[in-house]
Amino acid sequence: RTTLILDDLVSLDGVNDEIFATLIELVGPNITKLDLNVCGCKNLTNSCVMNLKLPETLVDLSLNIGYAKNITNDSLIHLASLIPQNLESLELDVSGFKTPDGTYLPERYNNHLEEFASKMPKLLKSYKLVTTLTASDDVSGLRTLISSLPRDLKEFTIVFESWEGFRSDYVSTIVSELPVSLQKLSMTQYGGYYIGDTDLISFADDIKANLTDLTEFYLHTRSNAEEVGHYQIRTIESVQELMSFTSDDIMTDEVNE
Repeated sequence: RTTLILDDLVSLDGVNDEIFATLIELVGPNITKLDLNVCGCKNLTNSCVMNLKLPETLVDLSLNIGYAKNITNDSLIHLASLIPQNLESLELDVSGFKTPDGTYLPERYNNHLEEFASKMPKLLKSYKLVTTLTASDDVSGLRTLISSLPRDLKEFTIVFESWEGFRSDYVSTIVSELPVSLQKLSMTQYGGYYIGDTDLISFADDIKANLTDLTEFYLHTRSNAEEVGHYQIRTIESVQELMSFTSDDIMTDEVNE
């Protein structure tokens, strides 16, 4: 057997550090694909990450430890050093737990993105990360992560379940760091500021100029409601729709009017 799928353990109180360790023991040296989803298992702690061992034989890894109440940013920094370097596909969910007031705890900071960047597998063709950041974290961590992506990466997905420090102009600063080989790009972000028209136009122009192989695109952002009294949402579901925001396309529409 080369594939191990353990994706039916979501939000189980019985899944603790001991059970997690037992599950990891099932990952033998012949396993090349592992899908382990323990999202929302509230009795997992830093110990499950600190004692994690993954074989270098893995080429496809999906690890979901999101929505865990007791897994801190420090353990994520350690997790980065455990990622097998022969991976071609990597999906990680390391988001914090959503509290009743809407905040995510324990907090995640830019340094966990920077550490993931420093240990980025160089053979990746597909990379997905789900996480959170605080109101104090700027775009530097994301830029470092993106600049570390393999230059022949085909698919990139980034999801911030919460990032109150997000600003509109961030989107127009990251495109130059993305691999030009990308065919699929998906970005989702909750919190922070609404993406204004000027920044969206700049973003679309940069995508058009730099990512000529892009065939699939998705963008969804929802701003913090406090600024204007309600949520502001941007959703773009295709490359064609994104291209309608380029400066050339807007100028054409204005001329035609």
